[in-house]
Amino acid sequence: MCHEPGTGLAFLVSQQAFAALPVDLHSIIEVVVNAVNESTLAEARDNMALIALIKAHNVQLRQMPAEVMLALKQHKNALIKEQVKADKYFARVWQSYSEFLASMRAYNKLTLQAYDQNR
Repeated sequence: MCHEPGTGLAFLVSQQAFAALPVDLHSIIEVVVNAVNESTLAEARDNMALIALIKAHNVQLRQMPAEVMLALKQHKNALIKEQVKADKYFARVWQSYSEFLASMRAYNKLTLQAYDQNR
């Protein structure tokens, strides 16, 4: 998570690549971009809400057990594998996303994670 939500509120796309997509995907992309923006703004408010729940309502925050997270990951991976086989557009997007995610994990390890561990 970044220090402020503004960095997540921009979406850039190649006009040529966007125009080459089927028309139905244009609306899907617009809906997804708006959803991501809403999610980003909501995430910026999550910390204040969490503090209020803990302090004012005595809510206990707990981490999910590792075995639950592993089971969820396995189910997610199975669903993604099915979608990749069933939809060539999904496969292209998933490939691109996976490459980006790998690069961001490496970046975050060297930057944000290192910063959090050393402050």
